[in-house]
Amino acid sequence: MVDEHMFGTRYGTMRVQLFTGAGLRPVAVVTQTGGEGGSLQNRAECYVEEIWRRLCPDEAEPPLFIAHQLLGEKDLGFQQYRLIAAGPYRVERPVRWGPRLSPAELAELVGGPIDPDRGAGYVQREPLEEGKLQFRVTAVIVLPRPDLHGEPRCMPTGTPLRRRLGRQLAPRRHGRDCCWYHKGDWRAASAVAIRALSQIAPGPLEHFDASPDGQVSAPQAIIRAQTFDSWTRTAAESLLRDPIQIDRDVNGSIYVNGRHRSQAMLDAGVRRTLVAYWVWPGDQDSNR
Repeated sequence: MVDEHMFGTRYGTMRVQLFTGAGLRPVAVVTQTGGEGGSLQNRAECYVEEIWRRLCPDEAEPPLFIAHQLLGEKDLGFQQYRLIAAGPYRVERPVRWGPRLSPAELAELVGGPIDPDRGAGYVQREPLEEGKLQFRVTAVIVLPRPDLHGEPRCMPTGTPLRRRLGRQLAPRRHGRDCCWYHKGDWRAASAVAIRALSQIAPGPLEHFDASPDGQVSAPQAIIRAQTFDSWTRTAAESLLRDPIQIDRDVNGSIYVNGRHRSQAMLDAGVRRTLVAYWVWPGDQDSNR
């Protein structure tokens, strides 16, 4: 067993208790308090990949990840995540929440009781600055390939560059009846969202903070005050309220949210849309 009280990554710190056994998949019980950077819920993929790489590099599968988030007096309990390997020290995105475990169930899983505290080696520090979710107007043709596995059936399993270029030259302006994503005009919806956001953004769009602090409601109000068909209004609002999110880390670009909408835009030949990216302290000037 490994018990590292101040396991540090670029995104945050945490306590990692790693339980191992011959022929068994390791179990990482990860405890974190508030103010230590990205939360276990928001950065689960990156944290488990770093634990896999540094603490159990010889394993073919990532360790089972049990998140234990402490927020002041509130204990969120032991939340298991479902993780699937996508390559060496890389897991598929997005990860799925699994069952919440009781202390007794967790003790049975690892073979004994675990320490639920932050640990005697915890050193309180100035809270790490949280990342910010920021909008950028992005060319659709350069979006990562959405990994949809053909679901729904009208979504192709891949859109190579040649097909993307063809759609840009001959865009589809009319919807189809196969599913909601293909039903309307994403070109119009994207233009509406970009225009609404540009009316209230305090500066360049790439520096507009899209964090849930009330700012997003202003462009949504602009959209609702104008006359659009219901599909275009809903689609435009979704780009602000539930944005397409792309994360870029050492493993490349992956979707956190918005794979179906991105695929529908690729199919239609949409040129520009709004995409939200996590920007972390020290990354603002790197345009990552």
